[in-house]
Amino acid sequence: MELKMKIKLTTYNKIKDFLNGEWNSFFHKKNIERGTDFSYFFEAKEDNELIGAAILNVKGGIGLLKDIHITENHKRKHAGKRLLEIIEEKAKEEGCKKILLKTSEIHESAESFYESEDYKKIATLPNLWYEKDWYFFC
Repeated sequence: MELKMKIKLTTYNKIKDFLNGEWNSFFHKKNIERGTDFSYFFEAKEDNELIGAAILNVKGGIGLLKDIHITENHKRKHAGKRLLEIIEEKAKEEGCKKILLKTSEIHESAESFYESEDYKKIATLPNLWYEKDWYFFC
């Protein structure tokens, strides 16, 4: 089944509740607020429903993918792949030579997803945040 998804640049206010909800659900905590000092905000919608969001910070020729989340029932429909492609295009437009991103052991499928998209794991930081191991990719 083909996913009919639209992705566009947006404002932090349009995606913050979605991202904060996803973030809080991973760590079973309440009121973890993501910062707003980022460059680009992306929203992915299907049938006018927000199914994904991402935040990309650009500085010094490096893109830092701060967040990328897709609802669970859209992960196997290539929504994450399409969102990542749009982010990579924007980073390239902004002159980025590399994109750095991170994930944790809580996001079990993220590590293999990033590797399937040709990102290489460059570091593992044990017990970095929320008593979880975090993995950094480039």
